[in-house]
Amino acid sequence: MTPDDLSQLVPAFVGAALVILVVAGGILIFVWRQYPAPPRVGAGLGPAIDPERAAVKRGLSMSGVVVLALGLCWLAVAVALGQAAFFGPASLLVPIAVSIDGLLFLGAARVFPTAAQISGQR
Repeated sequence: MTPDDLSQLVPAFVGAALVILVVAGGILIFVWRQYPAPPRVGAGLGPAIDPERAAVKRGLSMSGVVVLALGLCWLAVAVALGQAAFFGPASLLVPIAVSIDGLLFLGAARVFPTAAQISGQR
């Protein structure tokens, strides 16, 4: 490919990476809207663990691990096969964005509250 051809591909790779990041952000927003943080409870034993929230937290963790592994493997294969040399360095933005999504899911799982809601709230 000529340098002119490669320069025409850069917006596509940047756009794809941004779309991947926006979709992950949208997923996290929807999860947080469906499961808002429970109100703080005063002193005592604390709130009970909600099994549904615990399942969501596990799901975010597993999704984060799988997506991060996919992104890192994709990046490693792309580097090993010389994808950047053929399509330009911007082509690596897509597997990097996938890896960032995995990190976002793992970070969200780490802070996701599992406490039960007070009865009648959701």
